[in-house]
Amino acid sequence: MNGEKNDSDNTLVDVFLWSRCKKALPQKAMRSIGIPLSLEHVEVSEENLGWEDVQWTQTGVWIAGKEYTLARMHFLSS
Repeated sequence: MNGEKNDSDNTLVDVFLWSRCKKALPQKAMRSIGIPLSLEHVEVSEENLGWEDVQWTQTGVWIAGKEYTLARMHFLSS
C-alpha cells in the first residue's frame, strides 16, 4: 500500500506500508478484492515508510531493522 505525506518543504512525497496477507490469495482473487488490499485482508508491520527505508537483498528485505525472508513477492499495479 502507498499513500502521500507532506515533507518539511510542504511537498507531497510517497509513503509506503509494509504488510502481510492474512491469507494467501490467488492473484485473480486479489485483483477482484482490489489492489492494494484493504486493511481487513492484511496485518500491518510498518507504516509511513519512504522508499529508502526498504533495503532489498537477494533473499528478502530489511525494514525498520528487521529482516523479512521472502519466498515470493508480487508487484501489482492497481
